[in-house]
Amino acid sequence: MLTIIIIPYSNKIASLLNKEILNSTLTLTLIIQSKGGVIMYLEIYLYPVLEENKEQFLKINREAERIYKEYGAIESETYTAASIQPEYGCSGMVSAVELRESEILMLEINRYHNKVHHRQVLEKVDNDEQIEKLYIQMTKVIDVSRTVRGEFGSP
Repeated sequence: MLTIIIIPYSNKIASLLNKEILNSTLTLTLIIQSKGGVIMYLEIYLYPVLEENKEQFLKINREAERIYKEYGAIESETYTAASIQPEYGCSGMVSAVELRESEILMLEINRYHNKVHHRQVLEKVDNDEQIEKLYIQMTKVIDVSRTVRGEFGSP
């Protein structure tokens, strides 16, 4: 199960995370650290990927993640959905992306300090020759037009 929790940073939270009390499920915790203001900006992608293309997708995405980090992204990670069905009275992520037969849902999260930092990183990434080649490779592995993308800033 993939759970996304966004919480304010505190020493108590850091201590709990260090003790790995959350090891019964795969939990992605995004810690927002404030110094008089919030400094966190996320770029999130939901990709429908044919199971048979998963390894090729991951290979391309890992290389892209390396490039994003090289140009200043704080983090860039990709996850495979473990549970996307409705639960706890919520709609499931299955309703966000139409999955066809033999497709799985992949999640990519890129993290930046703020929107300005995001723009600065993307200006460099968009001018990288290797990223263009990776994009062309990716279009042969997934239908990019079915990818769901969003950007989120801390309140």
